[in-house]
Amino acid sequence: MEKSMKKRIVSLFLAIVMCVALLPFSAFAEEAEQIDGLPEDGDRVVVYNARNGMALDSDETNGSGFTGDPVVPADGAVSDARESIIWDVTVTEDGAYRFSQDDRFLSMGTEGSDVLFDDVDQDWIVETHGDGYSIKNAARESYLMWNADENRFVTDTDVDDSGAFDFRFCKPEEMTAEEPTEDPEHHVLDDELIV
Repeated sequence: MEKSMKKRIVSLFLAIVMCVALLPFSAFAEEAEQIDGLPEDGDRVVVYNARNGMALDSDETNGSGFTGDPVVPADGAVSDARESIIWDVTVTEDGAYRFSQDDRFLSMGTEGSDVLFDDVDQDWIVETHGDGYSIKNAARESYLMWNADENRFVTDTDVDDSGAFDFRFCKPEEMTAEEPTEDPEHHVLDDELIV
């Protein structure tokens, strides 16, 4: 009797192990810590569509907008973040957002749905949408979205719940907090290095 009970316990244990092995590994992945609330003026962020795992990438242009760079945020940061997916945030007096790289601003033209640099409409409104945020062009009232069919970011006036319009903001790895170090040739003030 004791022998059959041990076999049952071992069988149950093995069955549980096999069931756990069938779970997707993403079930164990830690959700990326989003920036608490909306990005603030002066923040540097990665703008990404969480449903599709694509970051807005300025290097990946195809002549009519930006394509995406696959990212998997973890522990509040995107590791190995290339400069082309890191955006500087400016918040205007009106509360509109501007996303830029090297003084070139994310914008829309006067026609079409393309997302470009330094065209006419550079102000964006960030609003809560789904589990993240929507990013709407203030002048054109078109929402930034990931278009998987065209493999690029575009805009559309008809927002839906497909996840293509849900964005998150995450810190690039280089922005994670580190302890300031004392160096006789440099002075540290408020965690910023002053040379």
